[in-house]
Amino acid sequence: LHARVQEPIVYKAMDRLRRHFADKGENLTCTTLARCEVEEIAPLFSSVLFGNTKAKHIIQASKDLMRFGGRVPETMIGLQSITGIGPQLSEILYTVNRR
Repeated sequence: LHARVQEPIVYKAMDRLRRHFADKGENLTCTTLARCEVEEIAPLFSSVLFGNTKAKHIIQASKDLMRFGGRVPETMIGLQSITGIGPQLSEILYTVNRR
């Protein structure tokens, strides 16, 4: 969500996403996101550049995480298999995840 978007806009979009699920009596998790359709959450990202595409990628990344039981993978290969995670981010996540 951060790519080419200022942090205050990201915070507002994430707040709308959390409230959307809270209003439905659900928590924001990869499980709830994986069950979504793009049309359900894309309007929540209307202020974000390429909001529809980012909504699609968030849903796909959530589905990817479900292959790992909803947990962050512990290997570089596993991390890079998640939509939106490339070599640089996977290295950071791998390092942080091992602490």
